[in-house]
Amino acid sequence: MGERVSEVAELLAELTRRGVTLEPRGDSLAFHPRAKVTGELRERLQQHKGQILGLLRGEVGLSTPSVAPTTSVPTAIDYSVVVMEPRTETFESALLSLFAQPLAPREILVCGPISKAIRKTIRTYAGRHVREAASPTEARQEQIVLLDGRTLLGRDWIVSAVGSLRDGVGAVYCDHELLTTGGRTNYPEQVTGDDLARSGFEANTVIVRRSVLIEAWQPGDGIADCLRRLSRRGWNLRKHAVPVLYRGGSEPTYFDRQRLAHETVALFIPLAGRESLWRELRKFLDRQTWPHDRLRLILCDTSQDEQFSRLVRDWISRCDYPDVRHLRFAPGTKGLADMPRDQQIVAVNEAMCRIYNQLRQNLTSDYVWVLEDDIIPPDDVLAQLLWSFDEHTASVCAPYRSRFDGWYLVWSRERLGDNGVHQLTKPLPDSQQVQQIRGSGFGCVVFRAEVLREHIFHLPTGEHWYDVRFFRELLGRWKRKVDWSCECQHLHNTPRPASKITKRNLLYHVTPFASNDIWLRNTQQMVKRIDLFNGRRIIAVATGDGLVPPDEVRATFGSHDVEIVPHPNSRELRENATFLKLLEQVDSTDPEEATFYAHAKGVAKDILCSGDPLGSRYWRNAMYHELLDGWDRIAELLEEYPVVGSHRRHHPQHPTIYPDGQSSSDWHFGGTFFWFRNRDVFATNRWREVWQPTGWGAEAWVGRMFPFDQSACVAYDGLEDAYNPDSYFPQIDDEVTADGCHTNDDPVSARLVQDGTDHRTEPRRARRLRSQRQTADRRQLADADGPCPGTRGA
Repeated sequence: MGERVSEVAELLAELTRRGVTLEPRGDSLAFHPRAKVTGELRERLQQHKGQILGLLRGEVGLSTPSVAPTTSVPTAIDYSVVVMEPRTETFESALLSLFAQPLAPREILVCGPISKAIRKTIRTYAGRHVREAASPTEARQEQIVLLDGRTLLGRDWIVSAVGSLRDGVGAVYCDHELLTTGGRTNYPEQVTGDDLARSGFEANTVIVRRSVLIEAWQPGDGIADCLRRLSRRGWNLRKHAVPVLYRGGSEPTYFDRQRLAHETVALFIPLAGRESLWRELRKFLDRQTWPHDRLRLILCDTSQDEQFSRLVRDWISRCDYPDVRHLRFAPGTKGLADMPRDQQIVAVNEAMCRIYNQLRQNLTSDYVWVLEDDIIPPDDVLAQLLWSFDEHTASVCAPYRSRFDGWYLVWSRERLGDNGVHQLTKPLPDSQQVQQIRGSGFGCVVFRAEVLREHIFHLPTGEHWYDVRFFRELLGRWKRKVDWSCECQHLHNTPRPASKITKRNLLYHVTPFASNDIWLRNTQQMVKRIDLFNGRRIIAVATGDGLVPPDEVRATFGSHDVEIVPHPNSRELRENATFLKLLEQVDSTDPEEATFYAHAKGVAKDILCSGDPLGSRYWRNAMYHELLDGWDRIAELLEEYPVVGSHRRHHPQHPTIYPDGQSSSDWHFGGTFFWFRNRDVFATNRWREVWQPTGWGAEAWVGRMFPFDQSACVAYDGLEDAYNPDSYFPQIDDEVTADGCHTNDDPVSARLVQDGTDHRTEPRRARRLRSQRQTADRRQLADADGPCPGTRGA
């Protein structure tokens, strides 16, 4: 029997994918549109006609209920069925499955949007007590089946379900046979409200008692909303043995599947008593676009100021929010929020712990939106943040800058040795705007309520920041996200000071194989952005057999002022052969100077490439884009960190991760594209001492020069499989045509630099630095980029 059912399920799934509708007509089985049913499918339909007719009429159960031999089967069950949100293509089949139950329902109500075809079917079966209804609460029987419009009941479903509806059980659910995709769900024997808020069921077909439904059902509810409410009120939700047949369509988004557009969210706002901020905040509350009747507004008034509290109460009396609580609470010294923060860090954070513990005592929803009184988000921010949730996400924040130092209060990790954090900068506009993070401030963030219930806010001795502690203690299974498209205004914040870096150098290594044009594709990417560099522009060119002459490389830079440094190609050292020589050219401790190092990546593709060539292309173009197309964010990071790059990998347990087995460091930037502050590199002679004469020495150098904690990564942090094309967004292709001509001659780099300063001398012809004489292998470089397995960056 199991094999036959499996074959029938696979056949029905294939027909559903083709958009074929089946209809029982007596002993015949009709299907349409006929053009979509092949000869082979018609044979299978004929072979399994009896089983399919039984399934459509509910005459075949896919499993039997777990009924002990001594358990008696009831001879009569008085129950109603409410078909919720009926579907035209499945409605009549659902009715037939109900009529085929050994104990038929006393009535069948149909709720939700009803098409003309469904209304016609209702009239057809009106003699069997099928009727339209405005609400499930119109059902008359004590036991009510809430039937998802996409499901069919197996023959023994009602008997099994009623047997499980015992004292203390608010609703009984079951597994689903997935006819569209094949397979079967495996739900736990009991679920909680938090379980349903995270993921829910494929389809919410359940049986409940009428008295329980009357108490819990609210206008606008779906079955899932009602089930979550039952669980919150203490009712148990249990599973029974017989599944339903689920004929779902395309996989909905998490937002749609969980009906988040209908979610009632708690909005918690601590009010410090600053009238100027309250004026702006209440304007935002009046105009924000989430339906006001689906917000439970909790105004936590910590002002200890009767006049301010009167202003709040006055607004409450006039606003259109139906559910508002004005909670007056004294968490600390009056006016603490406006005292010098550097002198009151611990006191302020202890007060915030008390405030958010008040929130924990007032949680009545599954999602909580926390908004501080000096943060003004976009009007549609709540919908945007909820869109980024999935079942594994604990929080999604909207970014804002600190009012004290101008940094975004979004971080990637905690600092070593203290309570500080490594804060992030905003990604480029064409990059993914929703990113996973380590933590964020509480200025504008939506939480899953269960993670707040599980955390007691407190500040042990030695700790300084309640929010850093919260995210550090949040279990690792939870994702934390930021949506950079929802940047908020922070009232009265201090703007970021202008960057002190005004001079920008370029160090660039090129191995120009004559056998392919990958080196040219690299230099074209650099030429587009060459005007970013207003200091020295030094290009080291490998020379030797099979390599393009340096003059041809120079020609690709056109009239731009660059310095060409020829150097014999080294098969063993690769780009590391010129690394120290290039560094020597920018030896300076000027605090206003920074240097970018890179090399033409992937040039040995036709000789050896251990990864996907398309992934290699996206990888190198991502590095040019992320590190050269947004100088402002690079400058911001260089104020805080001595070295900035992309594709960072931290591997302290595997320092010799590199393919040569000799190069060694605790971390590196995969691909070896990075910026550094000159003063931090050249203040001592360490930059020479840490260099290794190995094939991957240039890539390892940055991790030997600086501790991991002193580095910043702008994109693809921790990416292990850098060769996977799907890792990249945007996926930037090369801009070189088959004939070697660039497809866009309009440089974008002029728009990247705002200060307009040119630290070079007057325009001069390109000059070459005499290459140093040293022993070098002049044979063709076997792999200028080196084999770059997915276990490391390269």
